[in-house]
Amino acid sequence: MGSEGWLKLLDIPMLTFDDVGLPIDSNDRDVWRFAQKKQLLLLTGNRNKEGGDSLEQTIRDENTKTRFP
Repeated sequence: MGSEGWLKLLDIPMLTFDDVGLPIDSNDRDVWRFAQKKQLLLLTGNRNKEGGDSLEQTIRDENTKTRFP
């Protein structure tokens, strides 16, 4: 997003795992729960249903009307 100029159009900070104190090897379920708790928008190019803690499976298991997938 940054290299294509989108960050100049939007006033949205882009945070990394390091910025928020998450280990880089955190599983998708932990990352999704963290984003929900902190009310962060999670942008990823790696949404799949490979395993019980995959992002797709986590959203299927834990998403509600009050959460932003």
